[in-house]
Amino acid sequence: MNLEDIASGQKIVIYTILANFLVSASQRSAPELGITVTIISFLVTAAAIYGAYRLCTGLGYSTSIKILVVVLLFIPLINLVTLIFLSVKGTKVLRNAGYEVGLLGVK
Repeated sequence: MNLEDIASGQKIVIYTILANFLVSASQRSAPELGITVTIISFLVTAAAIYGAYRLCTGLGYSTSIKILVVVLLFIPLINLVTLIFLSVKGTKVLRNAGYEVGLLGVK
């Protein structure tokens, strides 16, 4: 296990969870921003894939699990559940290693 990958991946995953909520809220509240919000949504998804990949690599997951996680990130509600699950797994590993983990990741 690579704790640096876990810590950085978890931080990215947490920020993309928050960004997902903001993008979803802006899609509903300002539909006239359609293309702009869509582009931001794609960027958030790309960041989520990168963060999930770093987290999965740090946790020592196999390539097939990494591919499954990437596929799950494209399913609207399942992506949040997947990101939260990965974040919780990362938190457990980091706390067991002696790191102090707060709401937004490792301090």
